[in-house]
Amino acid sequence: MRLYIYVTLPLLFIASITDSNAQGWEWQNPLPRGYRIYDVEMLADWSAIAVCEDGFIMRSGDGGQSWRLMQVGTSAVWDISAVDERNVWIVLEDGTIMKSSDWGSSWTKQRESTGAETGTTKIEMLDGMRGMAMLGRNIFSRTTDGGETWNDFPSPLSGSEVGISLSAQSPTVWRALGNRFLYVSRDFGNTWILDQQVEFEGLNHLVWEDSLRGWSCKSGSLDRTTDGGATWEEQDVFGFGYFMDVESGAHLNDHIYALSDGSVLVNASFDDGENWNVSLLDNAFENGSVYGMSFANDRVGLVVGGGGRILRTTDGGQSWNITHGIGYLGTISDVHFTTPDLGFALTNSSSILLTTDGGERWIETIPNDDVTLQYASMYSQSSGYAYGYDEDFLYHVYRTEDLGQTWEYVNRVPLPEFPPRRFIPLAITAPSRDTMYISGTNGLFYRSFDGGESFDSLYVVNDVVNQYNSGFELYAFPPSTIVHVSPNGVATSFNAGDNWQYERTQSGRWLSEAQFLTPDIGFGIAGGSFTKTTDGGDTWEMQFDRDNALIHFFNEEVGVTYNMSYKGDRTMASLHWTFNGGEDWEIRALNEPMGWQSWHWFDPNTGWAYGSSGLLRATKNGGVVGLGTQTIMPGDIRLSQSYPNPVSLSGGGSTSIVFTLPEAGYVSLSVFDPLGRKVATLKEGQMQAGSHQAAFNVTGRNLAPGTYYYTLRTNATAKTKKLLLVE
Repeated sequence: MRLYIYVTLPLLFIASITDSNAQGWEWQNPLPRGYRIYDVEMLADWSAIAVCEDGFIMRSGDGGQSWRLMQVGTSAVWDISAVDERNVWIVLEDGTIMKSSDWGSSWTKQRESTGAETGTTKIEMLDGMRGMAMLGRNIFSRTTDGGETWNDFPSPLSGSEVGISLSAQSPTVWRALGNRFLYVSRDFGNTWILDQQVEFEGLNHLVWEDSLRGWSCKSGSLDRTTDGGATWEEQDVFGFGYFMDVESGAHLNDHIYALSDGSVLVNASFDDGENWNVSLLDNAFENGSVYGMSFANDRVGLVVGGGGRILRTTDGGQSWNITHGIGYLGTISDVHFTTPDLGFALTNSSSILLTTDGGERWIETIPNDDVTLQYASMYSQSSGYAYGYDEDFLYHVYRTEDLGQTWEYVNRVPLPEFPPRRFIPLAITAPSRDTMYISGTNGLFYRSFDGGESFDSLYVVNDVVNQYNSGFELYAFPPSTIVHVSPNGVATSFNAGDNWQYERTQSGRWLSEAQFLTPDIGFGIAGGSFTKTTDGGDTWEMQFDRDNALIHFFNEEVGVTYNMSYKGDRTMASLHWTFNGGEDWEIRALNEPMGWQSWHWFDPNTGWAYGSSGLLRATKNGGVVGLGTQTIMPGDIRLSQSYPNPVSLSGGGSTSIVFTLPEAGYVSLSVFDPLGRKVATLKEGQMQAGSHQAAFNVTGRNLAPGTYYYTLRTNATAKTKKLLLVE
């Protein structure tokens, strides 16, 4: 017999919560912070610890009603294991293992990362002394003294096999699950063999209550054994997703809870598995992005997942309340502000978020539940157009005249004339109420001169922008100039799209981001490098910093990029500001990586970054990190033009480069060819303040004639200049 329990989650508006450690970018949604939560452990009915991305954990001292954030490392904290109320272990993505003996108040590092750990990390502690950790695909580690010493040993996984989970049936019997095989050790990890007892097909995780009672969490089913795995019985559960975890045992009496990513997130049994009930549905998390579950007893439990959301039950799963991660959890696709206070956000759903106070409070509305609006263009402070798609993936245009509060249906975007040329809109620009342009995949281009009542269907096609390429950015300059940007080229029309002039990006490097201020002046990111054109894309001037992800320029001089770099196991995030059109850059550090997918700037101080899991963050000071953290400001470094310039290749020439450092620090001086490939590193390492000189000798390097670049980088800034090589 199966019984349905209907769960109602409260509908909450999104309200700002002040953080005492204010940074340059404040969380606006989800609140109070939207870190993805990978797992949770209830130490008692009043104490809990959740582990998150970017080295953060969260602690609760009131049973999960409120949470305090704490950073213990720099990489994601992927797993947690507790043996009693006080003693708990965590493992980070980089293989670091830490222990707390005071409910998570303080942490001791027991194992350092070696840099060789790559892949899933898991930890399982059987008691206060014995435990094992999966540290990526190559390394396992075990302890017999509570983690005072961890002894690494080779992973039982084969070749490039990816680890999935680790489980202990008894102090000696352990299982390691990879994406190809299930392995078992009966001597605490000394030897491993393929497991022939447990069915591998669809297996996601094994959970053992004791040496006899266990659970096989599989894709679409949940199996149970009471004889140590000799036989298994499939359970009559709901949902048909990937089952991920099971909570059972004496502390739950006859209650059992099963977690999955299907339409039913939590199945509950109150009679030791005889009958199963629906406890929590997938509308509690966007796209079922649930990751962990823990129960202290048969009444109090927690479920965690994407967007920093935590749900709590105090009646054994019959009802759930949101205690963390309040707000919209889906993907935010577009943000528009026409004043620092008035704005709206479009999402990959029928929801729209509205604000009248700069995002201190976002209100979720659903103006039309039949369509998903994706991207918008405003032609006045309150009016603009947006396109979206319906359940049949047909695209439609809507108009707002009250800054996104209501949307009026205008027309359907025409289908391509020659199937199967599927058209997916990627960009829209509306310079006026009457004029609108839409570009997208397969070189298709639509225009309207009557406010969307009718559309002309055109193509942007030639050897640069062909029918297989996508116009991901579109800029209109009245009366009739249009700039159409695709990954491998820029097309400009001076007659509203009737004819096009094409320019290929430099050396075949593809653009991922672009912005044009005029038909001639544009900025972009190609292969992660900043690039600039002053002639409508005919030529591009490159700087070879390959870690840029986003770009915005306020005028021809002032601009900013979002930079993600990787140093060993650390992900570094920073904003790079320029005040002279990209000649020089200031680096403003962010003290945490941020999963931004795009951003919207109102002015150089005020901006919003957004992305998946409902991420919305805002700055009112240009992204400068707040009190208690260090802001990296540029030194007045000077990079001179190389001499001689040009340099003769046939003559075996050499050129000298002089640079000046205001203070000691790390420096690199490198030369790049026209394709952005590094051809020489002239200086790298710690250097003293003062004037320095480096020589670049072209002899024996097999270089072709052309424009080369040399870049001087410090921890705070970078400068690039050109170098011409001739025959």
